[in-house]
Parts: sequence; C-alpha cells; structure tokens
Amino acid sequence: MCQRCRYAIKVSGRVQGVGYRAFVAKAASRLDVSGFVKNLQDGSVQIEAEQTQVVLMEFLNICKQGPGWGRVDRLEYVEIPTDSSLGFRIRN
Repeated sequence: MCQRCRYAIKVSGRVQGVGYRAFVAKAASRLDVSGFVKNLQDGSVQIEAEQTQVVLMEFLNICKQGPGWGRVDRLEYVEIPTDSSLGFRIRN
C-alpha cells in the first residue's frame, strides 16, 4: 500500500455537458485530493488524483457515482508517479 498515491483515471459514459468535472472538483476539494480533471476528445473524462490510497478509494467511488444527471459506464485507473503539485484544477 502506498503512503501517497497518484492515479490516472479515465471515465466513460455520459460525462460531458452534465457538470461532471465540477462534481469531481468538488469531491476532490472535500477530500483534499490534488490533481486535475479534463474532457477528452472521445467524450470521456481524464482525471489525475493524488492522496492516500484510502482516500483515493473513496474518491473513485464518488467518481463512479457521478452527478445525478450524468451516467458513468466505465471507470479505469492505473497508479502513476506522484507529483509535487498541490490543489485540484479543472482543465479544458
């Protein structure tokens, strides 16, 4: 188990145009998760998230739920090297 982990996450489904990035950013702020979220050209959303593994598991569960007006069909993640950046950003 890593002390502080960073995950690259790809979320597919109805996740663009439904407030999904703002939903993720709010969850990240609440859980003190660092990283970013952005829309991808294929209609999916990319997230990089860094925190303890326990917190990231909670974050992933929230991301799987998504906002009520969206729909998550698939969520995949892999562990990547940690980053020294702080905060969480929504990228275009």
